[in-house]
Amino acid sequence: MNPSNIGLRNPWVLLALALIGWASAWLVTWGNFGFFAWEPQGSLYDWQAKVLWENGTWDVPEKVTHVETFLLDGKAFMYFGPGPVLLRFVTYIFGESEPGSWSRPLVCLGTLTTLLTILGLLQWMARIRTEEGHPVPLRPIWVGSFLLLMGFGSTLPFLNSRAFVYHEAILFGGLGALGSYVALAAYLREPRIAALVASGFLGAFAILSRASVGGGPVVALLATGVLLILSPHLPLSLQRISRWCGTATRADSLRDGWIAIGLAASIVASFGFVNYQKFGQAWEGVPLRYHVSYQDQGRLDKVGGSLLHLRNVPRNLSSYLDPRHLMFDESFPWIYPTLHSAIPLSAANMEPPSYLTRPSRRVRVYVEPHSVAASSFPGTYADFVERYASATAVMPAILLMGLIGGISIVRGAGGVGTYLRLPMLGAFAGAFPFLMSVGVTHRFLHDAFPAAAITCAAAIFAIAGARKTSAKKGLVTALILLSLWSGWANIALALSYQRIYSWGTPFFLKSKFSKDQFKIDRAIGDVLGYQAEDRWEFKIQR
Repeated sequence: MNPSNIGLRNPWVLLALALIGWASAWLVTWGNFGFFAWEPQGSLYDWQAKVLWENGTWDVPEKVTHVETFLLDGKAFMYFGPGPVLLRFVTYIFGESEPGSWSRPLVCLGTLTTLLTILGLLQWMARIRTEEGHPVPLRPIWVGSFLLLMGFGSTLPFLNSRAFVYHEAILFGGLGALGSYVALAAYLREPRIAALVASGFLGAFAILSRASVGGGPVVALLATGVLLILSPHLPLSLQRISRWCGTATRADSLRDGWIAIGLAASIVASFGFVNYQKFGQAWEGVPLRYHVSYQDQGRLDKVGGSLLHLRNVPRNLSSYLDPRHLMFDESFPWIYPTLHSAIPLSAANMEPPSYLTRPSRRVRVYVEPHSVAASSFPGTYADFVERYASATAVMPAILLMGLIGGISIVRGAGGVGTYLRLPMLGAFAGAFPFLMSVGVTHRFLHDAFPAAAITCAAAIFAIAGARKTSAKKGLVTALILLSLWSGWANIALALSYQRIYSWGTPFFLKSKFSKDQFKIDRAIGDVLGYQAEDRWEFKIQR
């Protein structure tokens, strides 16, 4: 098939991108499309760019970093990497602006760029499958629907709910990593140094935005380099491994192998350089001993002196994969994030939020999980639980497509799997660190977005190319239903998080949302024949 048929010239693709772009703009600006308004806790990158540009230093005013302050020698630092700071330097072409003004437009731009990267991956896969003699005609409406799923049925709406530093870091970390994997796949297909170098640069941007997900490109490039160097010297019985990974012996294997290893080392070195400039040491990404919130030795001991521990993986997998970790309510938007996880919490830390005048009657899908957690996962480190929903509860369509696509890539994916196996390995490696965290929060799930994008892209070809059977019809029907659920669930999570739970949201927006909820509930109640109860009554605190 002609890859241009599923490109930007197609109306279905344009419609999908337009809908996602509008939703992102509406959500990230709290509904008023004020792109350059100041965002609470959204000015950290602007301040870092300002002091770097003007003074060449890394310390920022302590009033800016607030609870994320790292104090060293009387100076305040932020642990967030400078990846998004580099984007601020580009904005200086338009003149300097007030700190905090660029967070919203950059989050919106990052969202659209992520989807354009996925679209480019689809076009590349369509071309390679055609060249390999395994063409699959993708209907443009399928591509548009797939983009809608990745735009609405993933973590992207939640990241757009607030344009503060946490969401911006993880959004651009995932975007850089995904771009690095796409460039590496292009190199493995057509060994051009430019593609390999692009993979390295994008990997560096990823690790300087978010270190955990940025480790994925390091793994992928390192594996590529080692296989390229060893491939000519492997016995014939083992060379099939190199061919299976797309690194079969070629004329410049030795040169390209060392370049790939050098790029991987450079990515790690860039991370170490920035940390050394800030904290005087290279490899401890978050030195908690300098963090103002961990000056209490008791809290520092509670997390074992680190934010990541391998022993936390089973517990966090349980939290993120248990489909019961979600809340339903009879009030719009009907789906809410929860605090229920495999980390025990006291009843005082559960529902309802402090600004509700009376308890909410939300249905708790997982009843009292903390009574199980204490005995099921002993010896783990825990520090916080922020509102989230499990991946199985709100992203079932992506999980199902990811499974299908992952199997397809392993089995060859019509010739394109050969070039996606090492990128997929890196993507899974980049998604692993957040499972070791001492906390549970919804934004961490975005570390798995690059892996989801690669595998789901392979899945759409696998499904489209399958023979027409009753099983395929059943699968497509299930995916459509799961996609509709995923889209609404993630939009509902983003909306409720922004307007109810998130700190820094202006009170008048929370109050207005409670009134809108009641209007919607009453309108639906009139249609269905029941009386809505105004349970969302706010206390004005002066």
